Amino acid sequence: MIGVECMTDNDVRFAADLSTAEGWGFYDVDFQRLVALDPEGCFIARREGVRVGMVCTASYGTHAFIGCLIVKREARGRDVGRMLMQTAIQYLDKKNITTIELDGVIAAVLMYRKLGFKDKYLSYRMSIDEHRNSAAAPFPPVDIPEIVRFDLAKTGIERSAVLYRLLQEYSEGICAVYDEGIRGYGLIRQREGGFSMIGPLVAEDDTYADELVRRLLSRAAHERVVVGVPGVARRAVDVMLGNGFLYTQPSLRMYRGERIEYESCVYGILGPEKG
Repeated sequence: MIGVECMTDNDVRFAADLSTAEGWGFYDVDFQRLVALDPEGCFIARREGVRVGMVCTASYGTHAFIGCLIVKREARGRDVGRMLMQTAIQYLDKKNITTIELDGVIAAVLMYRKLGFKDKYLSYRMSIDEHRNSAAAPFPPVDIPEIVRFDLAKTGIERSAVLYRLLQEYSEGICAVYDEGIRGYGLIRQREGGFSMIGPLVAEDDTYADELVRRLLSRAAHERVVVGVPGVARRAVDVMLGNGFLYTQPSLRMYRGERIEYESCVYGILGPEKG
């Protein structure tokens, strides 16, 4: 018998362990943040009382993202993933979400299509294993409310709640560029497993994005740095390639409901669990 219930703080360690087993790089705090932002939006599956899987949602107004769908290997093939996804979709539908997106691993794409998701574009995962770490001086302090306003203006997505919390938690990793006002910002943070991640990264054009990438790499805590790049944003891909990033295994960005376009200034996604 399989049951699905809301994730609580007591499930955070289980969720992080599942992530580690997949090499996804999440810490406990990543799931604590998701649960705190929406206590009813993350779910755990149990089989005969034993936890066997999870899925998380992040809502931004009428837009939402589903991520971190993981089922323990020994429980796969028993519809656990489908049940978790159905629960997440039903929850978001009740919130009157008009667009749901996700980054689907290729092996799960068929299941997502059966649940009503359509293909949008490849969501690239790019990484660099060797780069100059010049031990640059700390980034100057930034005005987080200004960054949040800039993000909304450039993406049209109301994600202030998650941005405020994320940027406050990793304030030392925020970099912004200015030219008679803010022109772009990016964040670099350490991930579990010995690598760093760039994201989000939003900029007005390639010049500002390139400057941000170079600055962020100078402060990387690890040699390996990863970033998620919307495949539809060819300019963003070119900026990353120009800075030495290489392609790794992509995901497929998919959507359910109304298709929305917001990627023109997005050079790096928030993350695979938050879009």
